[in-house]
Amino acid sequence: MSQQCRDHPKTAAAAACAGCADPFCEDCLVNVNGRTYCGSCKAMTIAGMQAPTAGTIPCEEANQALKLAVFGIFILGPILEPMALVKARQARRRIVRDTRLAGGTKVTIAASLAIAALVLWAITIASHILVAVNTP
Repeated sequence: MSQQCRDHPKTAAAAACAGCADPFCEDCLVNVNGRTYCGSCKAMTIAGMQAPTAGTIPCEEANQALKLAVFGIFILGPILEPMALVKARQARRRIVRDTRLAGGTKVTIAASLAIAALVLWAITIASHILVAVNTP
């Protein structure tokens, strides 16, 4: 799936802005000192201000997903791990939509931990059931 221009949703993006990393079409981008910027970042660059950097704002959903996944390993895993997966999915969507958000690695770790913990919890519960059923 190709990205669309942030300002022209019906137009395919040609490149990402060197300042904010958002996708833009050729009409929205300008070249300043060998780097490609959107209008807002170009104005800040020319004015001597630093353009926003991609991935600098922590994504709260990513932090929550990781906490839920870790706690779910030890307590209430069958409840907390699915919640961690939902939070991780929400975080991933926010990070894709807003390139200023950081936390992609946390989302990946949270989802991986949640899936692994769910499998372990399922095995543990199944083994307890089998032992209970087979005990005379």
